Parts: sequence; C-alpha cells; structure tokens
Amino acid sequence: MKDFVIQPSKTVKYVIIVLIIVAIIALAYQFYKASQAAGKALGDKLGTKIIADQTGVSEARQLICKQIADDCRKGVWQDAFTNKIWWVEDDLIVVALNRCVSSSEAILVCQLYRESYGDSLKTIVEGGYFVERNRVRITYRNSLV
Repeated sequence: MKDFVIQPSKTVKYVIIVLIIVAIIALAYQFYKASQAAGKALGDKLGTKIIADQTGVSEARQLICKQIADDCRKGVWQDAFTNKIWWVEDDLIVVALNRCVSSSEAILVCQLYRESYGDSLKTIVEGGYFVERNRVRITYRNSLV
C-alpha cells in the first residue's frame, strides 16, 4: 500500500512565505526601535552632562527643572490654534518657580520652557498676565529670561 502524502497547495505555500516575511519585517522593526531608544537615552545622558558643565545645575536637579517647566505650562491657558494666552494661574506658576533653588536653575527652567513650548516665562510673568503682588512672590524673578 502506498503512503498517502498530502502536498500543500500553492496558496498555502504563498501564505507561509508571506507570514515569514512579515515576521522578519516585524523583528527588524523591533531592533530598529530598540536602537533608536538606546541612542536617545545615550543622547539624553550626554546632554544632561553638557548642561551640567555649562550651567552648574546637577543632573538630578535638571530633572526637577524640567518638571518645574511642565508645571508652569499647566498654569497657562492657551489657544491651541493661535497660541494666544487666555489665562494664567498665578499661584500655580509662582509655586512652581519657587521650587528653584538657584538663579541658574531659574534660567534653565526658562530655557526649557522656551524650547518645549515656544513662549518666554519672563514675558508671561512680566507681560501683564500676572498681578504685581504675585510677581514679587517669585524668589528668582530677576533671573527669568
């Protein structure tokens, strides 16, 4: 008696080949994403080292400065289309900026805010959005740029 062997059809062969190709592409994409993430992490580490050398703000405090800039942004109500500032929560920004422990940190916060959001914290504080009694509460007000 002959052995009965099932021969796969051409369609099955093509489906298997396509699945293998998709798996290879997915694997290559995962390697690409991992290498991009590793490069970004290395770049961030080198960037914080350079910023620490230039400003004197330690790498740990730089993370706090980024949080301060983000907290200041939460206090600004802005139109998404025209970037017009509608409202500023003075207290939220004052509390955030008073977390700075040196004038170099205040300068770094202003630079990070400008890089991330395109606006100047000094313009927001001094530009008529703040009440004067809240402006004077900012510890490093003279260091804002």
